[in-house]
Amino acid sequence: PRETARQVAHYQRTRFLLVFLYLTGLRRSEIAQASTADLVQRRGQWWLQVSGKGHTGLPVPVPEDALQALRAYRASTERSAWPDPLHPEPLLMDLYGKGQPVSSKAVHQIVTTLFESAAKACPDPEQARLLQAATTHWLRHTAATHQLDAGVPLLVVRDNLRHASVQTTERYLHVEPDRQHAQTQKHRLQHQRV
Repeated sequence: PRETARQVAHYQRTRFLLVFLYLTGLRRSEIAQASTADLVQRRGQWWLQVSGKGHTGLPVPVPEDALQALRAYRASTERSAWPDPLHPEPLLMDLYGKGQPVSSKAVHQIVTTLFESAAKACPDPEQARLLQAATTHWLRHTAATHQLDAGVPLLVVRDNLRHASVQTTERYLHVEPDRQHAQTQKHRLQHQRV
């Protein structure tokens, strides 16, 4: 709903959060800790320096769609579309954009509430069940799976998600099992007399 100022603010923040998490594969704690000062440009490309899970300052590519979502979100809080490097702020802010950071727990609550709402509106019981169980980590898994399905090399996805081991990232490869299933479907029971 977007009938009140509060609902509009919630919509804008939630939309930014989901788009940014999906496109970057960030963990909820990483988006909660991220600051506009962590956005850096190198050779015409935008990166987010991420501190999280035992690592400090690892760069994550920020695709253009994620930058557009950030600009729209900032505009919805009546800020300039692009952050002022001299005045860093949290990347994700309190509901009215007063500059207060949102906790990791709040990020989890925003995302799960949205998925629960989507599950209630979903006519497909299996899809509704999946949405009901979805979390920020599920969104991270989805980002990895979709990057791999789109042909992003495994090692690049590993680096994007900051996995220590490529074996961790390989869990998101579904192309081979999908191909296996499709090929097996070709083997059909023939109508033969026994």
